[in-house]
Amino acid sequence: MRLPFHLTPRTSRHIEATLETTGLPEPAVRVIRRVVQRARLWSGEQRDVLDELVAHFLDGIEAGAPVEQLVAAFGEADRTAALIHHAKQRLRPPLWKAVRHAAVALVGLCLLGGFAYVSSAVSLYFYRPPATSSPAQLAGFSERLEARPVPEEPVALDLIEEARTAARVGSTERFHDGVMAALAIASELLAKGDIASDRSGALVERQTAAAVLDAVGSGWVDPSDRWMQRIAERLKRPIRLAGSRLAFAELVEQMYTRNSDGNGHLTGTGIALVRDLKKWHRPSLVDRMMEPIWYGVPASRDQVVDRFERLVLIAEQTGMHGLPAGTLDDSIEALQSSLMECLRFPPLSVLMPTLAEVLRVTEEASQLRTQVRLVLENPDSPILF
Repeated sequence: MRLPFHLTPRTSRHIEATLETTGLPEPAVRVIRRVVQRARLWSGEQRDVLDELVAHFLDGIEAGAPVEQLVAAFGEADRTAALIHHAKQRLRPPLWKAVRHAAVALVGLCLLGGFAYVSSAVSLYFYRPPATSSPAQLAGFSERLEARPVPEEPVALDLIEEARTAARVGSTERFHDGVMAALAIASELLAKGDIASDRSGALVERQTAAAVLDAVGSGWVDPSDRWMQRIAERLKRPIRLAGSRLAFAELVEQMYTRNSDGNGHLTGTGIALVRDLKKWHRPSLVDRMMEPIWYGVPASRDQVVDRFERLVLIAEQTGMHGLPAGTLDDSIEALQSSLMECLRFPPLSVLMPTLAEVLRVTEEASQLRTQVRLVLENPDSPILF
């Protein structure tokens, strides 16, 4: 079988045998041999070029030209070989040209992919975040990410029920005192600095606002009463999820680098932290090798923080700014259901669904508080429940 590549053993023997039988002088033989070998052609093309070159030099010698003159007029052998190579390529079948272009494109893509992989691996594994956790610190941090009930929550809920009872018997002052006591506990919880307290604080705020709406809607209290106006003043204070922000900031600090501008990128330490907090199995070598691919295009530190802050602000200010219903749920759903979003925003994937529960309770509280303020500040307006 004839192989379509230059310098196959059969083609080389054919070249040497042909050159020996031509009787051409050695300078011409050297030029022909170099051109045929450097042209990098298929074996059939090499034989055609060999025959053409031999005929060229034989015609010149028969015409009486010195061989030195013919070699000098022929020009540089390597340049001529390159010109012949390109000319023969243009005459090859379209299928070969298509395969060649596809192969060149594939090689280019492989090189580009390899460069991207190495860049991602260097970015992940050759940089460290400003802070890292020991195993003991990691266990404590994992507990702080859980939205578990706190001891103050049932106390505040009991106060709200007592306030409802007082409203039913017409004691607006006692209703006010119970509501304000519950709201004071909510403020303390929201200032504690952990996600569990944020959840309980937002829950107390929500239940308090619901109790006020229930009391006003049932006609148990007069919305224009001075005690109720004090409640309206208290509800003007916005809900601030300080604990969720603190936990998220600590998480980001242990996962991302920090440059002079405050921005940074995800690290291999951060990926390991995600694995530990989600209690994934110990990664195999294949898992390790796949990490630069899975996390090849993560969001920067600033982008992650911005995404988190937008989620929290939606929950805190939905009622205040009249955002469309479902805005928060749509944002949470996009993060939880999309694999690409989880890979781009690893800290948010760690905090979900705990953060989702806190945000939903906060959104409901914000909406109810806004309704309460509207009712208490405009007691003569129709009440819609």
